[in-house]
Parts: sequence; C-alpha cells; structure tokens
Amino acid sequence: MRAAKNHRGRLPSYSEGWAQFGSHDDDDGVNWLMFNRAQPNQDWLTIKIVANGKALRKANYWLTVNLMNGKIAFSRDQLQMMLYREGLVEKVGESIKSIIEQATGEQSAAA
Repeated sequence: MRAAKNHRGRLPSYSEGWAQFGSHDDDDGVNWLMFNRAQPNQDWLTIKIVANGKALRKANYWLTVNLMNGKIAFSRDQLQMMLYREGLVEKVGESIKSIIEQATGEQSAAA
C-alpha cells in the first residue's frame, strides 16, 4: 500500500467569476478556502474547496449544488471529504445551507 501524498491546492481565478465565501481550519492545521461560481442555469452553483497550501491526499474538492433543494450533484468529492475531512464536511454543509437560504430569500423577495 502506497503512503498518502501531500497535494497543493489550486486557487480559482476571480476573473472567471469565482468568489470566496468562507474558510475553515481543519484539525491537521490545513486552512481550506471555499469559493463559488454561478452556473448559466441559475438554479445551480459550482463550489470549489481549496487547501491554502498543501494537504494530505486531496487539496481540491468540487461540488455542484442545486439552490432550490440543496442536493449535491457532483458527489464523488463529497464522499472523499466524508472519508477524510469530517470537520470540513460539516463547515461546507453549514456554508451551503447559508447560501441556499440567501438565494431562496432573494428569489422570494423578487417575486
């Protein structure tokens, strides 16, 4: 069995529409930055979670979230987070819930 490797996070570009919406310091000292970007279909949001430096096993996680029902469509990375980064999963879940509440509140106000 191979030893797990450290990987470096790749920050997304603000010029490509990414916005940082949170961060989390994990138990092993890794600082995680959370970014989102709207998709052309405004019901969906792409989320990228990036290690601010190096992290063991995986340093970039991708999720796609439906803003109407909170379901995650790209769940392979979510499973990896659940296996190795429980604290990060909890923080990302809280942040996604907040984004969804904000999005649905804005849509209700516009109606």
